[in-house]
Amino acid sequence: MAQRRMFSQRVVETDRFLDMALTAQTLYFHLGMYADDDGFVGNPKSVRRMIGASEDDLKALVEKGYLIVFEDGVVAIRDWLVSNYVKKDRYTPTIYTADRQLLVVDRNRRYQLASEVTPETTVEPEWIQNGSKMDPQDRSGQERLGQSEDQDSLNQTTAPAETKLKGLHVALNPTQRQLLSDYIRDLSAPVVDFAIDSMARHAEQPRFAYLDRILNRYRQSGICTRQAAQADDDRYHGKQAPTRPGPIIPIYQLGE
Repeated sequence: MAQRRMFSQRVVETDRFLDMALTAQTLYFHLGMYADDDGFVGNPKSVRRMIGASEDDLKALVEKGYLIVFEDGVVAIRDWLVSNYVKKDRYTPTIYTADRQLLVVDRNRRYQLASEVTPETTVEPEWIQNGSKMDPQDRSGQERLGQSEDQDSLNQTTAPAETKLKGLHVALNPTQRQLLSDYIRDLSAPVVDFAIDSMARHAEQPRFAYLDRILNRYRQSGICTRQAAQADDDRYHGKQAPTRPGPIIPIYQLGE
């Protein structure tokens, strides 16, 4: 099972989320850390008690739509696929298969109960929902098609940045290409584009490892706009923001 967990700003920096009690917000983060690779938590009440949250905090997460509760007490994090991408070689399917079969994924990559889906709800086809999580030894024609489309999508996502990197004589291997795609997804394409420009200005010999350090710094700082990246770059390289000159105060001698 993968050990790293991510939380999308599109989820946890909304007024809807921040209006909840701090204990409810904290509970959400802890449930995210304890979730399996499909976003399921089998012991939400134990996690709640462990961090000192209340039953009302758990209810708030359900009522606000951040959790889906099943009859067996298991919960699923609704926005799990919005925040997390687990590579196939690290993915371990959930053991709560009966509960997983009750869910579908909508076009916004959010879990929805299949019983509550309306005709207006656009649902991802089942083979797309699970295509990246099938056993490598159980490949079907649909999975191979899904992988081909995933690769085409990956190439389209990274193509502009790769073109710019090639101009700096930086070539990417498949692992670096996937990492670049993850950064584009998490930080935005303009931020990645700015990071490449920053590397071109400051690196004696541009390499992907140098770019990775910049983008990882942006991610840890929560930077997702080009303007914020510019400000961070100026601070990191010791530049000070230009200051506007103050008013000129005339000096008078006595008797004037």
